[in-house]
Amino acid sequence: MENRKGLFESIVQRLSDLFQRSPSGVKAPETDSAIETRRSFDDSIDRGGGTAYAWYLDETSVENKRMLKYKEYERMDTESVEVASALDIYADNATSGDRDMNEVIEVISESETVVEILNEVKDRLKLDFELWSIARQLVKYGDCFEELVVYPDLEVHRLKHLPPGEMRVIEDKWGRLDPKTPYQQVDANGTTIAKFEKWQVIHFKMTKDRSSTYGVDGSVLYPLRKVFKQLSMIEDSLVIARLTRAQQRFAFMIDVNGIEPGEATSAYLREVKNSMRKKRTIDPQTGQLDLKYNPLSVEEDIFLARRDGGGSDVKVLEGASNLGQLDDVEYFSKKLFAGLKVPKAWMGFEGDTHARAVITELDVQFAKTVRRVQQALISGLRDLFDFVLVTRGIDPKENPYTLKLPIMSTVDELRQWELEKIKAEVATMYKNSLGISSEWVYKNLLDMTEEEIEEIKNELGDEEGLAYAQAEVPEPDDTEVVDTDEEQLETLSPRELRVLRHKLREELSALEELVQWEYEHKTNKKLRKEA
Repeated sequence: MENRKGLFESIVQRLSDLFQRSPSGVKAPETDSAIETRRSFDDSIDRGGGTAYAWYLDETSVENKRMLKYKEYERMDTESVEVASALDIYADNATSGDRDMNEVIEVISESETVVEILNEVKDRLKLDFELWSIARQLVKYGDCFEELVVYPDLEVHRLKHLPPGEMRVIEDKWGRLDPKTPYQQVDANGTTIAKFEKWQVIHFKMTKDRSSTYGVDGSVLYPLRKVFKQLSMIEDSLVIARLTRAQQRFAFMIDVNGIEPGEATSAYLREVKNSMRKKRTIDPQTGQLDLKYNPLSVEEDIFLARRDGGGSDVKVLEGASNLGQLDDVEYFSKKLFAGLKVPKAWMGFEGDTHARAVITELDVQFAKTVRRVQQALISGLRDLFDFVLVTRGIDPKENPYTLKLPIMSTVDELRQWELEKIKAEVATMYKNSLGISSEWVYKNLLDMTEEEIEEIKNELGDEEGLAYAQAEVPEPDDTEVVDTDEEQLETLSPRELRVLRHKLREELSALEELVQWEYEHKTNKKLRKEA
């Protein structure tokens, strides 16, 4: 029994040594070209246990540290055309929509002083121009740090960008910012370069949850990191396959009858190869055109010895026939677009959308994400403007203001008008069918204020009076004598007086046109109007 147990343990140990990454006492064969190739790229041949699946998991794994996440976002922006275009589209729609507007940030306040001060600061810092890059970085990283450069006159003269990978936010265990220097800038070694007070740094962030200190997990690219790596691997393999397997090759059957087998035959085949096909390359050391041949290259033709007496021959070897199957590429591409939330039609993929109504629905969903970006921008801008007002001796709470950014697009505006149309139709139904008063409809269905309701009632009163004059009041006959004594004028209501004034203006205008026509017809001159 002991011998059997020892034999079993010996077998297990041998198997373990066989599959270990670095078997004890066994060196990798130095002559293995595959190992040498992998070593030249600083990669291990047995990464993650030696299986292709383990290597795949290692290549597609995502980082958990904040600094490495920023690097992944940077790589996605640099290597993927779709990602870079999507970030541009987010920034475009968050700061300018699809309208030609010079003013991106609109300041609204009852205090003209507040509006004047904030507009002056906005122009000095060129925020309407700089906001695009801030929005793009916010969407890309989820964080954007801007230092307020304040001169001795306590005025903010410019914004200095601080790389998010170098910034640290210092909080206590309850999640409160450090009261002295809550922001610190560090170098690659973790050494503190600078410390900032709270008012010195504006932190734009897109948080995924309220407890997040940083917005790195709120980036639009956060859920796309693995999909991006998978799609990149498939696209690279597709390009390599097309370059190496798609071309036709030739199999040259060389007649070697009469030539001794062995080295003599090999030498003859090499001579035929060199005479028929060479590969032109550039020598990186001399920069001169060089003729080289790689007998193991898959791009080269094949030369085989033949002794069956059939003579020399050439056969065509077709390339791979399945390179046009792109279902896997399309699958991961759809996942990438689903995470980006940008309509495909906006990026030149109109063939994927068959109806304009579908595009409109996608626009609306995309608009919601853009509004979230705008809210993050407005939150950071409010911190900046509040600081400016405080330095001017103005309390932002006592002098409230509102910041507005452009709507996402005309499609978004059209959607809003469609909602307003539906509300108006419902209001008309309530009023006509149920007999509800107009004031109730204005207040409860149309969400109007008391001032707006009063203004609408006054305007509608004038219009209704004009309509009443045209529909209900008959035109006076030529023989009818109108009594216009003071007693009758005093008995007229204000609406009837407005109607009379309107009709009088129309009759005077018509009489003026008639007189002018008569004068021009008789004198061939235009009648001058007295100022």
